[in-house]
Amino acid sequence: MGILSENIFMATRTNGSGKGRLQRLLLASLMFIIVINSSYGSDWVYTVRPGDSIWQLSQQYLKNPNQWPDVQKLNNISNAQAMRPGTRITIPVEWLKHSPKPAQIIKSHGDVTLANDGKIRPFTPPAIINSGDTLSSGNNSSATIEFADGSLLILQPNSEVSMDSLGSFDATGMVDTSVRLKKGRVENRVAPQKPDSRYRIITPAAVAAVRGTEFRVGGDNGGALMRSEVLGGKIAVTGSGVTREVPLGYGTVAESGKPPSEPEPLPAAPDLSGLTQRGSQSGISFHWPAVNGAVGYRAQLAYSEEFTTVLRDELLKSPELTLLNLEPANYVLRLRAINQSGLEGFDALHSFTIIAPIAMPRPTTPEDGATLTLGKPWIGWSATPDTSFYLLQLATDVQFTANLQEISGIVNNHYRPLDDLPAGPYYWRVASFASNIKSEFSTPRQFLISTKPAPPGAISVTLNQRDADFNWGTIDGAAEYQFQLSPYEDFTALTINSRTSDNHYGVKLLAPGHYHYRVRVINDDGQSGPYGPVGVLVVPNAP
Repeated sequence: MGILSENIFMATRTNGSGKGRLQRLLLASLMFIIVINSSYGSDWVYTVRPGDSIWQLSQQYLKNPNQWPDVQKLNNISNAQAMRPGTRITIPVEWLKHSPKPAQIIKSHGDVTLANDGKIRPFTPPAIINSGDTLSSGNNSSATIEFADGSLLILQPNSEVSMDSLGSFDATGMVDTSVRLKKGRVENRVAPQKPDSRYRIITPAAVAAVRGTEFRVGGDNGGALMRSEVLGGKIAVTGSGVTREVPLGYGTVAESGKPPSEPEPLPAAPDLSGLTQRGSQSGISFHWPAVNGAVGYRAQLAYSEEFTTVLRDELLKSPELTLLNLEPANYVLRLRAINQSGLEGFDALHSFTIIAPIAMPRPTTPEDGATLTLGKPWIGWSATPDTSFYLLQLATDVQFTANLQEISGIVNNHYRPLDDLPAGPYYWRVASFASNIKSEFSTPRQFLISTKPAPPGAISVTLNQRDADFNWGTIDGAAEYQFQLSPYEDFTALTINSRTSDNHYGVKLLAPGHYHYRVRVINDDGQSGPYGPVGVLVVPNAP
């Protein structure tokens, strides 16, 4: 009304003697006030057309046509037979003809019940809902109601509403929708309506009335505290005889027995630009920058941006959220900040995908518990489909904490260390990645890298005619020695291939000819070291 008052003030200053102009402006102002009030459902305003009569209008619009004298008196009509076209007639809505216009439950999710007089009746969307019916939702459950004019009411989780009035005022074309919020929250997407249509959300604390807008209403303490938040258009909230007009981007709080609070700006939408877009069934986590002035957040989950079905609903104390056990699908996350007054702000949406579980690789080599002498063992596993790369973990304890090595980005299904692994026990496991989603790790396997025995040094030989005695130095940790004697340099055929615990070996009656000999060490683990230097022995012919 600030603009209207300013216009009157300016008219007085610019034309102090123009009483007629000022009177016309005041009359227009009063008519503006009547239209605003009637738009929230108290009166209906009709403009007289040529040929209209008070009796004809009463027959067409009034529940009781004999009430025409009351209409004449209310509007100060001196001559009912000669109404001037363009005259505006005010008629209380309660006097108008009213017909039932049932609504429909077009969607429901989770634990939703429909009842009348306390008796629950089963339903399957689309289902008819009439005046007097009550709709309730449980945890992470929701329902969408479509009214006769196309307006939508979305019942949020843990909420309850009853239909006070679902109808229309017959020939006027006005729709009458009154919903009583008993607990919880509702979202309203009100279709643009004909003048004087009524769409009201009622709680014990206040009444929110609207024309063509999008808004939310929440009721706490059994409805004794009502919060209204406007996301499009504007609403009027009336409590204790005081009406507050709440514009786009503002909210108000009403308590029973008190006028609604002065509208205050809603919190800004959170910034979700940095959130991940893919997750696995094991869980997906989100973190976003805190909103200035926010004391908490509401997070909701749906399959689409329309949010006519709410899959999950959570109140958060800090700007972070972890969702577990989601089925593979495309989802939309809706977040909004909550201020000190408990008013919830503008929505921010984030789309993400939960993908099906990634196949886990199966270890193939080395065998579990194998003992290896090579410091660069070949580690292999089964290939998994649609895999981008593999992650191998190698550690010296089964908890994968001691000397942990993580080798990521392996594109093949095998790996060999670049450097020799020190002797000792090792545990390994592998996981696959697809689109940055990791599978579970494979079952850990263990292998042992055994210390290789050092090779013996040069072998000394004592030859007595055809008898030869081979001697080499003692090697620490040697359990046995393997001695080989061959007429060939490449040892393809062996004259002697024998194991001994002594550091020497004797041969009798060697045939004349050339011989090659070598020795290697075998340790307590049964591991063989490399052969030492090869020697050559010549046994001459007998004299």
